[in-house]
Amino acid sequence: MKERNRDFRGRVFFTVMIIVILARCAYYLVRGDLDYRNYWGGVVFVPFAIPILLLMLLVVWKWGKWKKVRSDKKGNHIKRPGDDWRKW
Repeated sequence: MKERNRDFRGRVFFTVMIIVILARCAYYLVRGDLDYRNYWGGVVFVPFAIPILLLMLLVVWKWGKWKKVRSDKKGNHIKRPGDDWRKW
């Protein structure tokens, strides 16, 4: 239970961080700037950063479903044809 709670808190933390960065990107877009300087002085191109951040948000919330072992309704693991190497 503690691991699941820790995982959820981590997801919420990264979601808040991504939303803050997205808000900063939106602020610069509304201002009319297409880029801004980050903490280290590098240039960030805002129209490129927004899709990357949205993709990161998707990965943060869907990663567990992508890692899960596939199973049927009874809970049996589904074997793929390539998994049985003895046939080859």
